[in-house]
Parts: sequence; C-alpha cells; structure tokens
Amino acid sequence: MSKHDQKALILNEARALFLESGEKGLSMRKLAASIGVTPAAIYWHFKNKEELLGEIFLEGVETFSRYMSRSLAGDTPLHRLLLCSESFLAFGLEQPSHYDVFFLSHKPQVNAEVLQQFFSLRRGAFQILIDRVRECHNVGVFRQDINIERTAMMMLSSCQGMMTMYRHGQLGDSEAHFTQIYRNTYQVIETLLLAQP
Repeated sequence: MSKHDQKALILNEARALFLESGEKGLSMRKLAASIGVTPAAIYWHFKNKEELLGEIFLEGVETFSRYMSRSLAGDTPLHRLLLCSESFLAFGLEQPSHYDVFFLSHKPQVNAEVLQQFFSLRRGAFQILIDRVRECHNVGVFRQDINIERTAMMMLSSCQGMMTMYRHGQLGDSEAHFTQIYRNTYQVIETLLLAQP
C-alpha cells in the first residue's frame, strides 16, 4: 500500500471512529488496531491526535468548498444559485461522513492555526452562497427588499436542516423521496424571493 493510500485509510477510519465515539473515544492505538497497523504507522503520517483531528476537519471543509464551487458553472444568476442548493445536496448525499463531521459534530481541540484555516475555508464556502444571492438581487431577479446575508443564511439553514433530518432518518423514506422534498422546498423558497413582474 502506498503512503498516500495508507494516509487516506487512516483518515477514513479516524473519521468513522470520531463520529462513533467522539474526540475522547479516538486514540491512536485504537485507530491502529482497527485498521491493522502499528501505532508507529499512524505516527509516520500524523505527529499526534490533534494533528490527525485537524486534518479530518480541514479535509471536510475543503471537500464542502469544492462542492459549493460547482455553482460557479451556472449560466445565469438564478441557475448558479440553484447549483448552490444542488451542490449542498450532493455533498450531503455523496460525502455523508464529511457532512457529519462538518455540520453535526463538536469541533475537536486543534491548534489555533488549523482552527483559523478551518474558519477561513468555511467562510469562503458560505460566501459562495451569499454571492449567488447578491447576484440574483443585483440583477433584479429577487425582490429588492430582502436582506442578502439573512436570505443566504435562511437558505443554508433550510438545506442543512433538511439534510440533517434525512441523515437521522426523519425526512423521506428513500434518497429519491428526500431529494424530491429537498428540491420542492428550494422551489418554494425561490418563488418567495422572486421579484414580481
């Protein structure tokens, strides 16, 4: 196994153990035993548990940012905003463990530099949504009386709330059913925001 593959295996298993047992339940020995390597193999990639946890969180926010960046490919302001919603949906469905770490878990104790990097990346990902709402507002697609930041936060909260309910088995009886509910809700929100002709 290559060093890159071994590191990916360690991160995937560490993320799973973190989600299952929390920060206190994740130890380097337990992690090593669960993937069948020695603790030294883990320390080859990560100098300590704090560094490992920092990488898990940075990996999650970087993945979320890549998904949100897909929205920039849209042809019109409204299409780009729709792609923001679809990107959030895809992130939650295709990257469930990253979603759970990013949105549903308590942030672990990591060093200040990692925390600063995490918050900077998170702000950048959320700024993509704010910019799409601003774009729709500025070209007159949305009502002019809306508050751009609050509208973006409301849209994000709606997406996150629905995805979290789905991840906990509380919304939709299948992925297809949930996806339809999610998209219908987006359409309702969009309709409420549209400027009247």
